[in-house]
Amino acid sequence: MNMGETVYIQSEKDLRIFMHPLRQKILRILSQEGKPVTAKRLADLLSMTHSSAKYHLQQLESIGLVGLHHTEMIHGIRASFYEMLPKTVSLSKCEDRLDNEKKVLLQNIIASIFDSYLDKLDAIGGDVRNQDHFEADFVSGFVHVTQDQADQIYRMIADFVKRNETAGVGTVPYEYVLIAYKVEPK
Repeated sequence: MNMGETVYIQSEKDLRIFMHPLRQKILRILSQEGKPVTAKRLADLLSMTHSSAKYHLQQLESIGLVGLHHTEMIHGIRASFYEMLPKTVSLSKCEDRLDNEKKVLLQNIIASIFDSYLDKLDAIGGDVRNQDHFEADFVSGFVHVTQDQADQIYRMIADFVKRNETAGVGTVPYEYVLIAYKVEPK
């Protein structure tokens, strides 16, 4: 999906920066918060030191996924607020020799989202159909579409995500993973 500028993870160094488990957690928190946060806030949420959180933010900043939003004085200390930048990450140009690392990264991202989904089901009692409002669901299956229809669905989803990727008044974050691919006939 093209959500604006794309960050292409190409080198082993950039892939290692991006795939680090703590950095993946930081990216999820920044996306979930929907507003700039300090390294201290991240450190508190992740039970780590401020300097460690700052280091991981700087690493993510070095590959263009996180940026300094602003600084302000809080109790006489200059606090730096970081934000997730509105960029899409692509592994399509990553070196072929890193295919195993890419697979591990994708498996970890999907597993993390799935674990959060299961936590949500536990929190709502697993009954997604009797809720007054949509909170969580899992849908799986096949659709039979033409290539033009597949392209249209992809563009609709990409456009919807683009329009709603940042927090707004009255919005709450919904995490998603969408995997769709053309099945080759056997």
